[in-house]
This record gives sequence, C-alpha cells and structure tokens, in this order.
Amino acid sequence: MAKEFGDWWKYYMENYDVFLTFDPERDGGGTLGFGATECRFCGKSEPAVKFKKDAHAIPHLLGNNDIFSKYECDTCNGKLGRDGENDLGAFTKGVRNLLQISGKRGVPILKGSGWRIEINGELRVLEVEAGCDSDLKIDRDSKVVTVPVVNDSYVPINVFKSFAKIFISLLPESEFENFRYLSDWILENDNEKDVSFCCSIYSFLFPVLMPRNKIHAAILIRKNDSPGKIRAFLCLLIGSQIYQIPFSSKEDKVATLDGVYPFVFPELYEEFCNNGVTMKGYSDKYNVVMVDLSGGEKVKGDTEMHSFSYSILKHIP
Repeated sequence: MAKEFGDWWKYYMENYDVFLTFDPERDGGGTLGFGATECRFCGKSEPAVKFKKDAHAIPHLLGNNDIFSKYECDTCNGKLGRDGENDLGAFTKGVRNLLQISGKRGVPILKGSGWRIEINGELRVLEVEAGCDSDLKIDRDSKVVTVPVVNDSYVPINVFKSFAKIFISLLPESEFENFRYLSDWILENDNEKDVSFCCSIYSFLFPVLMPRNKIHAAILIRKNDSPGKIRAFLCLLIGSQIYQIPFSSKEDKVATLDGVYPFVFPELYEEFCNNGVTMKGYSDKYNVVMVDLSGGEKVKGDTEMHSFSYSILKHIP
C-alpha cells in the first residue's frame, strides 16, 4: 500500500504545483483577503455591501475555527452559508460523527442501533460499546468492526457548490480570474441547469487515525507543461477524511476524474510510512469513492460502511 500511495504522490509532483497549503496547527489562524475591495461572489464593493464579518473560509461545521476570509461580503456570507451549508452538513454528517469533528454543537458521539463509538483523540483509540443485537459487524478474531454510518438527505449539486465556495475563498488572487465563472454559478438558484464541468469528487478515509480536529487545505494548480489534466483541485483533510474536488477553468473544462489518482497529503503519507496501518483505530482497509454531485434532486440519506480495528469491546448489559 505504501508503494501505491507513493505513486499517487509522484503523479501530483510531476503534474501539479501545490499553490496553497494551509495547516492551522503549523501556520496558526489567519484571515485571507485583508484589503479586498470587491466580493468574489457577487462582485459588489462598499458602500453597496459591507465587509464587517469574518467569513469562515472553510465552514465551521467541518471543524474550522482558524481560517477566515475577507473576500466575501456580509450579504453573500449570510446567503451562501444559509443556502449551501445545510446540504454540506447532511452530506458529511456520517463521517463528522464517526471522526467526532467539533462543530457549532460540540463533539458528537456516533450511535446506532444498540451501539456507540467514541474516539480518544489523544491516545488515538477507538472505543466501541455494542449490545448483542446491534447492527455492527464484528470480527472478534481480527478485532475489526464494520460500522454503518448514515447521512442525512442532501441535494448533491448544493454540496458541490459548497466545496466550490471553499475553493473560491482560498484561491490566490493570481488564479481567481480563471475561475470567476464559478462565483457566478454558485449564486444561481437553478439546480436543474446542466453544467459542463466535472461535479464528481473523491472521498476516502485514510487508514491512519489522525487527531479529530485536524484540518488542512491545499490547492493544486496544473503545471503549464501538463496539458489534458484537470486545471485545479481543492483538497481538504478533515480528521482522517479526505475530500478532493476538481475544478476546470472556464476555457478548459475536463468532465471526468477517470485516470486521476487521489491526492494524499504529505504528512499523512509520512505518518503512514512511519506507523503502517497497525495503529490502534483503523484497519488496513480503505476505500476511495468517486461521488457524483451533479444532481439537483434531493438524495435520501445513504449508508456508508467503514471498517476499523478496535481496541476495547464492551458489551452493554
């Protein structure tokens, strides 16, 4: 598996520049866009709009308390947060509960039919309590538990718009004009309108248990000598969950992720190489899923199956 991750990393080093990488633990908190005079989304400036609030560049519900943006006016901050983040929250609910990502309502505990799971972030230990009639699948010989994680209902295209909003908020000034069309599209209310760019993403849990409030963002921009590749990626690391979202420039739309390797953050690859997959928490199973977020109709809550090795199994009386 280490060789496979190494091949993925080589693919990006050969074809992409890591244009922006932000790790609050390393870089500290910060506000992007100080001195900005125009909202990146509606295009309006003061006094037509206000810029008094610090907008979350990455939504608070994903655990962000450190990265803010002045590229977004107060009006768009209210509207886009209200309209889009409900669907993003529903789409990510299962994994946020699973990894106990702190949001506005604190740290959740994942519960199901006759079972509960809690992560000790400091010790990186997964603790499972399960009754005899629970719907967990438990392999006691190998100490692996398979957990059914249920998401709430969501509208796929609204989830993609939320990821696009994060991308626009983090994008360096020198690249913004290549993606201004996304800002116009994010504000559109017609979810049934066909789009001509890729709305599929990669989603996967990396098989190393990271601190639950670990958050890291990276923007990858295609090198000039790598034609035919998707123009840019937004990569988000939330705990041990990776979301990788492709974005094409207006003149250079690529409509598929076929043949594209998933991106692995350097510190995850280093952690994996140093510790393997024997750390308490994750099993050696991982699953890269390509999720199509182009639909405009509500998707009922889907169930994801995640496998972990467990440290302690307690039977509930």
